[in-house]
Amino acid sequence: MPAQIVKVSPGKIDPECMEVTLRMLPSKLEQLLGKREAIEIYKGQGNDWYKYPCFTPAPTKLARFLKSIYRGWEFRHIQYQFKLNGRRAS
Repeated sequence: MPAQIVKVSPGKIDPECMEVTLRMLPSKLEQLLGKREAIEIYKGQGNDWYKYPCFTPAPTKLARFLKSIYRGWEFRHIQYQFKLNGRRAS
């Protein structure tokens, strides 16, 4: 399932923790089988990502994508906004 970034915000308890809301889009085959898009929230930092609120570990492919949002150069604009929001929250 391809994922679209909906929202990125700092965690409420831990300011280093990132909360990422994703829209999970089904593939054409999954649409034919009746699967619909879903909104999912993931929390974590670095290599450790969990689905919120049940705190089950994120799938490996998705965890790599979330790690790239947290540290990758292609998402620097999101990281910059995240750091600004983290400073305002403290």
